[in-house]
Amino acid sequence: VGRKPSKVVAEGRPVRFEQMADKGPVKGEARRVEYEIGSENLVLAGDAVLLQGKDSMRSDRIVYDRVRSVVKAGAAADGKQRVRISIQAPSQ
Repeated sequence: VGRKPSKVVAEGRPVRFEQMADKGPVKGEARRVEYEIGSENLVLAGDAVLLQGKDSMRSDRIVYDRVRSVVKAGAAADGKQRVRISIQAPSQ
């Protein structure tokens, strides 16, 4: 009684989320999504995809810092999947 959760975990095929950020919507999906309540980080694992506007990132593991809008991606421990990033140049 009185304890607050520190993490929320969802598993699915896939788990999806969407957030409205200052620069527009951020969407993501993965087989497992962990939301770390204290740090407000989302950890996407397993065929992870993160979309910000026209930019996209695909990796086995992606960490999205919701507060700072910072994204980190890397391969799983087995190192089988590469990180793929597509960044669109701003139109002038």
